[in-house]
Amino acid sequence: MFAALGPSSELSEHLEWVGLLKSCSAFEGYCKVYTADLRADRVAEFLLLNTVFPHSIRFCMERIQSAVRSLPEGSQKATARLGRLTGRLRAALSFSNIEEIMSAGLHSWLDNVRRQLEQIHVGIREAYVDYPIERSVGA
Repeated sequence: MFAALGPSSELSEHLEWVGLLKSCSAFEGYCKVYTADLRADRVAEFLLLNTVFPHSIRFCMERIQSAVRSLPEGSQKATARLGRLTGRLRAALSFSNIEEIMSAGLHSWLDNVRRQLEQIHVGIREAYVDYPIERSVGA
């Protein structure tokens, strides 16, 4: 069985992809979409952009935007900013393709997504956690 994978470096790379997918509870889902043909671009596409895999970044971002929309209005400025931030990231994920991501650099792309998620976190905190005391007294 292992001889079919080729040299040991190919085997170790194969095992790393399996390990990554399993650590994300994604191995079975990946195999349903792509079979067991493990390729870096397909693994990245599945974990980042898949619309139905519940652990993909795109799937999660769609749920975040939906949850934010269902929250009660906070301060008008803070909730408008939060809507823009979630909408921008969701649109970027919806219109990205893996070829562009890989050619631009996966690590820099992920850093950009992380920065945008940090801004969303701050926006949620500003709108719903660190709001002015005057707002809570009038409620």
